[in-house]
Amino acid sequence: MVAALVGVGLLVGGAARAECPIGQARGESGDRLRVGFAPMAPFVVPAGSDGQVRGFAIDLLRTLAAREGWTLELVELSPDTLRERIADCQLDLGAGGRPTSATLAESVDFSRPYFSTVTTAVVHQDDPGRATPSAGKSPGGRLAHAGARGLVWGLVALVLLALASWMLNVASGWHRRGVLRWRRADPSVSGPLAALGWLWRSSTGRVLVVLWIAVGLVLGTTGRTSGAIQPLVLGEDPLRGLVEQAAHTEKLVGERYPDGDRVSCSADALKACFRGFADGTLAAVAGPREVLCSQVLDLALDRVVLRDDLSVPEQYAFLLPPGSPLRLALDRALLRLHEDSGGHQPIIRCPGDPR
Repeated sequence: MVAALVGVGLLVGGAARAECPIGQARGESGDRLRVGFAPMAPFVVPAGSDGQVRGFAIDLLRTLAAREGWTLELVELSPDTLRERIADCQLDLGAGGRPTSATLAESVDFSRPYFSTVTTAVVHQDDPGRATPSAGKSPGGRLAHAGARGLVWGLVALVLLALASWMLNVASGWHRRGVLRWRRADPSVSGPLAALGWLWRSSTGRVLVVLWIAVGLVLGTTGRTSGAIQPLVLGEDPLRGLVEQAAHTEKLVGERYPDGDRVSCSADALKACFRGFADGTLAAVAGPREVLCSQVLDLALDRVVLRDDLSVPEQYAFLLPPGSPLRLALDRALLRLHEDSGGHQPIIRCPGDPR
């Protein structure tokens, strides 16, 4: 029985994520923290001519270290290498441009979030198909647009039904010899307007009117009456899939023009990606809001629109080795800093943000 329990314990322990051995930094005053970072502006900006690594996450770490008495040893790594070294307990802390996600949590721990934002998309202002929500309206506006278009097609359908009923009465007034003898359904029907009256007076006509208008509403709303009318699906947007693909990752996703294919923009290819957006090769780019705005400002792009209506919430936190004893001290330091700062300040202003 004891052996069985031990065996079960070993199986559970083997399936669980291993924790780092004792000896990791605990966040006490005087501790030296080995910090790995992966560039992703504006959270982490690699060293410039002055040799200083900057960015919101790095500056925040420096502030925390000054307040808590820590010393930082910064090491630049690729995103994959950073995650591997954190998971293998070779580093005390990690900072990068990837938001927290369930996939990332399988190998590393997180501090409490130090920043909240959204993943969205940036598009050209003069691109009406992407610069505004579906049908150029808010969800309520899209519903009104669909209803108005459907009503128009319903009225068109009603007119066609009136013409059909008039022609039916005219045709049925012709007397023919033979087995079948047709006569008018209503002798007073002598034109389309009279046909409308006939439809409304009879029970059968009323049923036909309701069914016919319903068919017109459906056809008008879905746009299936003409290939020139874009089918309208309420609550959906052509760029929603692009934003969802970019969410919770450290790569931006672009939509290529004009074929609509999607391209991945890694951290070391952001400049090239946004130059493609500037020259029209890419119609849209999706990623964290602040990352998009940073690139837009660096390239001084104008006539740019952020699709904040497609936002996917994101949170940024520092990466920690599994079971790190530093986590509690880091979380406390972040809370104290938040309390003392008196609120959140935007790390970068985006086009259209209030001044």
